[in-house]
Amino acid sequence: MGKLKGDLSLTIYYIDPWEFTLLPLSVDLLINNYKDDVIYINDLEEHTDLLKQINSDVLIPVEHESRIYAWIYYVFKTKNNRKIFDVAMWGDDFSIYVNGLEIQENNVFYNIVTPFLPEDIAEYLEVEQE
Repeated sequence: MGKLKGDLSLTIYYIDPWEFTLLPLSVDLLINNYKDDVIYINDLEEHTDLLKQINSDVLIPVEHESRIYAWIYYVFKTKNNRKIFDVAMWGDDFSIYVNGLEIQENNVFYNIVTPFLPEDIAEYLEVEQE
């Protein structure tokens, strides 16, 4: 990643996993209605190894597309606010949306975000991976 690693920021939007919602949340609903549950990370220098885990081997499309329930959404941007990529969790069978493409669940996408989440949310994600 070279020079880019110091220029990346990460924004994480999430809801408490025990919070009840009447309808499945889109990414827009999550971002616009849960403004208290947002984490901003501007220095990813120590965490660039996490990003190196993403490659074509983890981007396996699902066979049957499903409706998104955006319980957690994170986005990497450049210092100029240009989106590099984003991840939304979940669809059916815990599918994950990467840049809008629904793919099969892969622990890489949990591993990337877990170090930055509050402890109770991170523990919930660890249980989901099992």
